[in-house]
Amino acid sequence: MSTRPDIRTEDLTKMYTDGSTCKEIATKFNLSYGGVYGRLQQSGIKMRTHKNKVIRKKRPSRPDVKNEDLISMYATGLSCREIGNAINMSGGAVHTRLRQSGIKTRSVGDKRGENSANWHGGIHITTHGYLKIYYPDHPRAVSNYVFEHVLVWEETNKKPLPDGWIVHHMNGIKNDNRPENLTAMVRKDHSKLHLGILYIHRIQELEAEVAHLTNLLAEKGTPA
Repeated sequence: MSTRPDIRTEDLTKMYTDGSTCKEIATKFNLSYGGVYGRLQQSGIKMRTHKNKVIRKKRPSRPDVKNEDLISMYATGLSCREIGNAINMSGGAVHTRLRQSGIKTRSVGDKRGENSANWHGGIHITTHGYLKIYYPDHPRAVSNYVFEHVLVWEETNKKPLPDGWIVHHMNGIKNDNRPENLTAMVRKDHSKLHLGILYIHRIQELEAEVAHLTNLLAEKGTPA
């Protein structure tokens, strides 16, 4: 890096007294750290040391707060840190007192339902385009979610979907869960149906290719 004599020392000292570090100043003006430090020293400015760093004030342990209150707050879904922020207490101290009270604390990613960071109103879209609804008490729930088309079919037909059965989207649109678009069938028949659909699509593709080649031959005057 260059010494940059065009950069005034006054500008360096102003940035430094405003709180910028030597490293930040060096980066801004494309100077070396040592060059900035040396010019600041030569200017007679008092250099900061690592001891000048701000030390965070330690939060009180709050013995006046009952463990029962911490447990009640934790049961609502609040994290230890959120509880600590609410009552001016460190999250670590909250965690320790909960564990001492016999409470099994959640991991960072263990918030569920509306308390989850990934909560989107109880609706989830799978990578395949199906809609799932938050319904943890449903017998078909997986990770607390159930396919919406299953719920719609069961509500329409006033009975649970039999074991081994699949709800099929008749028009092939995976998020079209209107009752008239849903039909239930055994899994084996559903597999055969989809296999048949694949065959039909392939036949249609081959027919289109044949028609295209026939047109090309006709354009060249070659009989098909």
